Amino acid sequence: LLFCISAITRKWKLLILILQTVNQAWLIYLTFMLVWIFSEPLWGGWLLTVCALIYFLITIIEWIDLFRKKQLA
Repeated sequence: LLFCISAITRKWKLLILILQTVNQAWLIYLTFMLVWIFSEPLWGGWLLTVCALIYFLITIIEWIDLFRKKQLA
């Protein structure tokens, strides 16, 4: 989803963005549970946390970009 978000048509952009947001929320939940609750964070856990946060930022930027384009149109 992350790599195809810019190549889709405007018609499907909202659906793909909703799916990306659900995927991102599930990733953050799993990362929190697996890395921070069930075990002590190792270097892989830190890396997964950083990647999940970057994915979170990309999702926020995509939502902002979607609303800006709707306001300009």
